[in-house]
Amino acid sequence: MPPSTADRSSLGLLATLFAAFLAALQTRSAGALQIQQAFASPNRTNNFVVDAVSRRVYLAAVNSLYQLNATLAREVEMRTGPVRDNPLCHAPQLPQAMCEHEKRLTDNHNKLLALDREQGVLLACGSVYQGFCELRSMNNVSRVAVKFPQDGATVFPSMLNIVANHENASTVGLIFRSHGGAPRLLVGATYTGMGTEYFPKNHSKEDLRFENTPEIAIRSLNTKDLSRLFTYDINPSEDNVFKIKQEVKQKNKLNFVHAFVHKSYSYIAINNDANTGLKESQPNSILARICLDTDGPRRSSESRKLTESYIQMGIQCGSSGNIYNRLLSIYPADISDAQSAAAPEPYLFGVFARAGGQSAVCAFLVADVEEMIRQGRRNCSNGPNSDVQVLDSVIQGSGAECERKGPIKSFPKATLRPPPALLSLLMLMMTSQQDRVRAPLQEEQLNCGAAHLQHPLALRKPLRALPIYEAPGLSSIAVDNVHNRTVVFLGTSRGRLRKLSLLANLSVANQWSLKLAANEPVHHIMTFDPSDRNYLYLMTTHHNVGILINGSVPDLQGLQVECYYGVGIATNATVHLDYDTAQIQTCPLPPTRMYPTIPFGTDHVIVPVAIRVNGVAVVSGSFIIYECKRTGQIHSKTACTSCLSTPWRCYWDPQLNMCVSSKDNMPRLLLENSSSCPSMLAYDVSPLPTGSTHVFSLKLENIEHGTELECDFDDGQLYRAQWLDGPSVNCSGVTIKPLSGPLMGGTLLTVQGKNLGHSAAQLNVSIGDVPCSILPQYYTVSVSGDAALRSKRWLGLDLADVCRYRLVCETGTSGKQMSDRVTVSVAGTAVGVSKDDFSFVEPKLQVFTPRQGPLAGGTRLTIRGQFLDAGSTVNVKINSTQNCTIFMLSSEIINCVMPPAKLAVSENVSVCVVYDGRSCLSTSPSFTFTYEKNPIISHIKPNKSFLSGGRSISVTGYGFNLVQSVRMEVSGVGQTNCSRVSTTLIVCQSPAASQSQQATARFYLNEVLYRGEDASPLGQGSDEDEEPHADVFRFDYVEDPQFYTANKEKLIKHHPGEPLILIINKGQSELDLTLQEYSVTIGSDLCDITFHNEQLFHCTINRSLSASTGDLPVTVRVGHFHKVIAMVQMGGGSELAIVVSIVVCCVLLLLCTVGTSLIIRQHTCGIQHDSASLQMLRCPG
Repeated sequence: MPPSTADRSSLGLLATLFAAFLAALQTRSAGALQIQQAFASPNRTNNFVVDAVSRRVYLAAVNSLYQLNATLAREVEMRTGPVRDNPLCHAPQLPQAMCEHEKRLTDNHNKLLALDREQGVLLACGSVYQGFCELRSMNNVSRVAVKFPQDGATVFPSMLNIVANHENASTVGLIFRSHGGAPRLLVGATYTGMGTEYFPKNHSKEDLRFENTPEIAIRSLNTKDLSRLFTYDINPSEDNVFKIKQEVKQKNKLNFVHAFVHKSYSYIAINNDANTGLKESQPNSILARICLDTDGPRRSSESRKLTESYIQMGIQCGSSGNIYNRLLSIYPADISDAQSAAAPEPYLFGVFARAGGQSAVCAFLVADVEEMIRQGRRNCSNGPNSDVQVLDSVIQGSGAECERKGPIKSFPKATLRPPPALLSLLMLMMTSQQDRVRAPLQEEQLNCGAAHLQHPLALRKPLRALPIYEAPGLSSIAVDNVHNRTVVFLGTSRGRLRKLSLLANLSVANQWSLKLAANEPVHHIMTFDPSDRNYLYLMTTHHNVGILINGSVPDLQGLQVECYYGVGIATNATVHLDYDTAQIQTCPLPPTRMYPTIPFGTDHVIVPVAIRVNGVAVVSGSFIIYECKRTGQIHSKTACTSCLSTPWRCYWDPQLNMCVSSKDNMPRLLLENSSSCPSMLAYDVSPLPTGSTHVFSLKLENIEHGTELECDFDDGQLYRAQWLDGPSVNCSGVTIKPLSGPLMGGTLLTVQGKNLGHSAAQLNVSIGDVPCSILPQYYTVSVSGDAALRSKRWLGLDLADVCRYRLVCETGTSGKQMSDRVTVSVAGTAVGVSKDDFSFVEPKLQVFTPRQGPLAGGTRLTIRGQFLDAGSTVNVKINSTQNCTIFMLSSEIINCVMPPAKLAVSENVSVCVVYDGRSCLSTSPSFTFTYEKNPIISHIKPNKSFLSGGRSISVTGYGFNLVQSVRMEVSGVGQTNCSRVSTTLIVCQSPAASQSQQATARFYLNEVLYRGEDASPLGQGSDEDEEPHADVFRFDYVEDPQFYTANKEKLIKHHPGEPLILIINKGQSELDLTLQEYSVTIGSDLCDITFHNEQLFHCTINRSLSASTGDLPVTVRVGHFHKVIAMVQMGGGSELAIVVSIVVCCVLLLLCTVGTSLIIRQHTCGIQHDSASLQMLRCPG
């Protein structure tokens, strides 16, 4: 639709504001700080990231994920929580996961947010579901880009538990490309398992998830290989994780601050909170480095292993007596000297704090970091050293002291190169050779370590720097180099942004300050706009803010100025007027085909618009696109007045009764003022006695006499309005219920109408020519105020209160089937006619089932036929005396529940249907139902269950062919539905119980309580020669069964392709479980079970498992009881074990032969194969 005058004026206001804004920018000093845009989040913010291409900002908050445009206007909002969760439960995405703990609504705190533009995904990881991650679309975050895990895919907890699962536990991460372009994810997360303050106070429960999650890991992020997505991507997986040993985790409470890339390294900034509060003078901050394998091709085609290159050092801000011992924020930046032509030098700037809220900024030269790392590896390769140690606290650690090592020289091209796994063994054998001739470590080995060198390493002496700026409450830092001048931006805990200009010696030359919204603390991560470093993005507790930080806006002459409407729609701005250096711009609207769709139920949409200079938004606003036709439709009862009262310009077409947006080229006059709309005239009404009736006429104006009108009483029906003399109408209408009745009459017909205006004695009701006798006792009058007057289309007049009448009449007899309107009249003049017809019909019964049931009653009877729901009352009679209780009634079906038999003996009874109190309707021959002897329950077996429930209970007896439904109720526990298997067997699943107890079980057959022999209504027993049977059965609950592997292993190693046999101990139990009640799965594979004895059974799989890598849970299931008793670790490489054993044997044999050159003895090496692994036998001699 073309833009209206309102559209143009809205844009004119935008242009005025833009000109004033530019004039203000021209006078601002170069050091000024100004908030350009801000987005407020109702929930606490967690993380944000900026896309360098689209300049979108993705903001994660508690339970929400936002997609914002470059002006921080919201494009998409995605709810991520709360969800039902429990920190003691595995992620629900784990197919085999079962949880015995109650799940509650839990807030989802975002722990990691990262972009991978090459794959077009946004990685969003939350605290719920044990730290689960999703890959969402960068173009629309409400859409999942890659579903993980895929339906039916094999997944393991290690692929799901990625980030910290607690709101106060830290997580950092980054996405990088390894050699070959493979996308990978580096994650560091605080350990939140047992023994930490994050773990629930439930020390009697085990949770393998917390014991297996590493502090640092590198995972696959290749969406083209979903089977390896989020795996550790190297076999064995321990080579790509950094995991603190369980027994020393209390001494290594790692709190991660930030992870970033510099050159081909990842730096991870960490605080060790285990040292907090012990010695305030000692630094707790750590800087770790990992080689990312992002450089050129290496001599080895293997991926670089995390632990080979891992090295850490302490970083200390301050000197003795003035140490800031906790790192809060860190930022890498290249710094150049305005007085020097030398290349910029990289620095690490950090904000550190100490007790009392004091904080400081320190700067560390990256070259010093790199040299300390090289010297540390050089020292460690020479043997024990006071400056470096091996990290024995991690699972790969092999002792704290360094050992004398050397390089591995390149093998000649013609020489057979041994496998990489043998290099460390060969180096041990060549130690004496290296002692005599020792070559220096190669550059790559000094920077990134090697498999044969000890790892991971820790430097014992910290890297130190003196504070360059001290102030209370600093929380974040970002650094840039502007015109060869170092500029530092500092966020504070009190909602301020400080800007420092530094001299060449890093001392402070000038500083500025900006107050942020609501004095909220600034998050420790700030980032520059990737497209324009004059803009800085930061995050506070509830805001995402964009700030102009450097310089002034130049004159617009020669610059690209465009009007941006969001979602990729932009038009080129044009110069309208010139005033010195500031130009006023106008914005052409985009083509109408590109307008956004107006949402359903509204008549307009607000379109954001931003004016961008060279791609940078400098001012933003909005304008409105509206549709007048919708205004009349959504305000149907006041269509005309609402149309002419909008903030924009609309017109009313009285001929079409429609709201239109333009009067151009209209051949008739349109209304432009709401006073010209059709309306009702108000007038005074004299007081009326209570209970009296009065007919009110509606006086109208601005509407032609005789126009066809309808009355809308908001009851779903329209009634024709009757014109009176002059400008008045009368509204009346009739609704009826029911809509059909039998030919014999007697139906109580309820008639409701509007403004009938007479007493019951004056009214007559008829259905065609069949009279309907009014019952005066049911005649009532009420008042309704929700009504409107309409034309054939939309007139939209509100009506005053109207009277609603309700009467009941009894239909007469009709000689034939017929349908007609119901007419209400006074003295032969109709005052109301029903919109619907009332039909006289003849109900017909055709068939009913079942034809027999127990004496106790409860049988659900089904009667089929035609017009079965006719009339106002329908009753199913048994022997014309008892009622079969109807619970479902339609035109073709009646469902009812049979009553108990009057006599305690088998008998036949008649079944018929009574309509409106007339004669009982049946068939010829009549319906006959047979009461038979009640079913008998003899035994239940077993008569005990484990607490989890779900045990199959066999109920035996006879006469179950009469049973339609069975329910088992255990006193004090609960109930469960059962299944009838045969005429003598019913099977129930025991309900779950909370504690061991002795209880009793009762049964409901056809929803009637089973009473044993005394099941008849008269209390008469069974035949004297029959043995009595009980009506209540003892039923006990005992503790759930216990299962564990024969040696109580938690981790079982298995080589793919080999048979797998597990011996499982089922522990002591009173349950007497049978073989058929067990099932054991390894991953998703079901194993064959054979009993060894009463306590042990074998779980055997003689085929290949469905998964060949990762950890597979061993799950035992009995009823509803599920328990993971161990994990089967796949892999380990049996072929490699054979090769290693053979090669090592041959090398040792060769050495033995050389050492005894005068005496030749023959030795043999063997390989021993057992159920766990391949082991080498030692060579004799």
